[in-house]
Amino acid sequence: MRAMREVALACALAGASPLAAAVKAPPAPAAIPLHACSAAERGEWRFVREEQLGIQARARSGGGWVGLTAATDGFHDWAPFDDFKTTVCGDLMVFDTFEPTREKKLLRFLPEIPEHDWNIILIPTGESVFDERFKLATRLMERGHEGDLEVCFDRDHPCFEAEVTPPAELLKANTAGRWLSACRLGQTVCVFGPWVGDGGHGHRPEIHPAERIWWRDGDRMRLVFVQDASQRFADRRQFQWKWGQTEPGSWHPWATPGLEGEFRIAFEARKGSRVPFRIDQLLDGNTRHVEHPVPAGDLSFPLGPGGDAGTVRVALGLGARSDRLELDPSKLDVALVDVCDRGEGTLQGFLALGDKAGYRYQEGEGFDAFEVALPPFLESRTPGEPGHAESRADRPRETLHASVRIVASEQGTHEAEAESVPRILDVLLQAVMEKPQAMPTVEKETAQREIVEKMTARPAGVDVGYARRFKLSARPHYDGPRGERMEHAVDGANREDLQRLLAAAPAPVPERVAWTVRVRDLTSPGRSPGPVRFQCKRRLLIDDECVLELPAPAEGGPPEEVLGVTATAWLLDGASNPIPAVTFVGAAIAPGGDVAQQEVGLASHFLRATKSDSAEKVFAWLSDACSAGSELSRRARSPNEARPDSSDLGPYRREYYARMLRHGVSLATVDGRITLDELRQFVGMAEAFGDLPPLSRLPPPPRAK
Repeated sequence: MRAMREVALACALAGASPLAAAVKAPPAPAAIPLHACSAAERGEWRFVREEQLGIQARARSGGGWVGLTAATDGFHDWAPFDDFKTTVCGDLMVFDTFEPTREKKLLRFLPEIPEHDWNIILIPTGESVFDERFKLATRLMERGHEGDLEVCFDRDHPCFEAEVTPPAELLKANTAGRWLSACRLGQTVCVFGPWVGDGGHGHRPEIHPAERIWWRDGDRMRLVFVQDASQRFADRRQFQWKWGQTEPGSWHPWATPGLEGEFRIAFEARKGSRVPFRIDQLLDGNTRHVEHPVPAGDLSFPLGPGGDAGTVRVALGLGARSDRLELDPSKLDVALVDVCDRGEGTLQGFLALGDKAGYRYQEGEGFDAFEVALPPFLESRTPGEPGHAESRADRPRETLHASVRIVASEQGTHEAEAESVPRILDVLLQAVMEKPQAMPTVEKETAQREIVEKMTARPAGVDVGYARRFKLSARPHYDGPRGERMEHAVDGANREDLQRLLAAAPAPVPERVAWTVRVRDLTSPGRSPGPVRFQCKRRLLIDDECVLELPAPAEGGPPEEVLGVTATAWLLDGASNPIPAVTFVGAAIAPGGDVAQQEVGLASHFLRATKSDSAEKVFAWLSDACSAGSELSRRARSPNEARPDSSDLGPYRREYYARMLRHGVSLATVDGRITLDELRQFVGMAEAFGDLPPLSRLPPPPRAK
């Protein structure tokens, strides 16, 4: 008490209140020093400006690290494809919400499930790093699950989903204000979050949870920061992986309470000019105090010594729908970053808008939503306006997509003898090189021969298993109207329900699975492998459950003869007509084109992955497929992400090739083996690391639906 009286007396003598003395206001922004822009700074600024609507999202306090550890809800997992949270931009094709408690009758009688998702489905910007990242991820999906890819408009446009469960208040505000809705179809939208494979759908690629979302709204930008409220990604106990990899101490759950990050808004100006920003906080909930709060709602940042290079003025305000009566500066961090002098009388930089959200209790998730009036750029280009994809978004008819899902499993597996492993690996690699690789190579024949020689000479502790008996299951798979109900009927082998649902479309009803199975002797090409036994029975459709028995090794010798298997399945109706891949809903006709079929490639021998270090050993072995194997390994494990540079995207692209290869191997080893199809894909990715294909020549994703 005495100390307080002394403080009060001192304040009175100084003409200030005790409160003013106890709570010191943050200092006003100091002059921002300038330096000459480096080539990398110019390149990254241009990339953000040209590819990301002028906005960059970043995590803070280590929250951008995703690592190898998968999230799980006890039913399925979300396995990372990249170590870092990722930005992907594309055309908005579908926007809807999923609220299981309200949409599923059975769940209405149970306590409310904390899930009310935004499903933001995008086609990544064509011939961009976003498109490339998506196409690479589709090749890491489980074989036979290509039909789980989202499809937009027609079969030529596979797309992906960005998903997040927003807190209830943000969900309601978005619905009422129509901020992000189906009205924006065809408009460019960018999302930022973990780049993962959804284990419930064959590990198809997603941004999940979508932590930061932004799009253009007329002459302004909408920026939304959201902490996922599904209670799936906030606790360390919700993250696990089969082999129990450990993450660095700085690793956080992806939506941990106190989630922290920033939007970086690109600007440019002529030297000596005044750059105006207007930022309105539309709505916020459960936001927290930040380390460097803004001193006031009206900020002025002088540039260069004495401000002679110009000024950036930031006016902060509240949107009309905000529940606040006044702005809370203690929860916002606004700063200028990476401001530099281009040398031709112009400046460039970013305005960083940082925030922090979420508390450690249920319904303690936070969010922040802003509207930003951008200062004019020196160029008039305004990417992201709606309309450039509207012709594709306006589908004349709804379609039902059909495909076949083949699940293949080895039975009665054994381990190959250690001395035979190099010879078996040589045969497998030669088989991998037979088909065109997923990515082009330089001097293909010579490069492939060198790869095989290096990898078979140094198997790096890789184990090989073999089997002479396989179980092959073929299931019809549907996406589109009532697709989920059709999937339940397929999973439950309920033929009557499936028939009713297809008749209501109307769509052809499958009666039988037709198979083509080809077995080749890979060890001695041209020699007959011997008699093959292939028998099928009915589960849902005629001949949808089959057993393939390969011939035993010649003369009872060691099982070193490697046999390759290519199995193709397609659906037939009662008149033995192929089931089309696409049917128009409401019309008893099919648009023609492809039929519902699937092909898988197997071999009698495969890479075994039954030990805790299997994934790392296989990755090290695959690294030798690249002439710069040590560089591939180093980049795949780098704790720092390379920044994009529009003038040279090579280093940025190579790093995620390397990281996605390592993640793909970890994902593939979960079932204990790497098949011939998976090996073919991984070797192709390792080759492409050293010889990046042009973005305009990227191969398409696997056929979807």
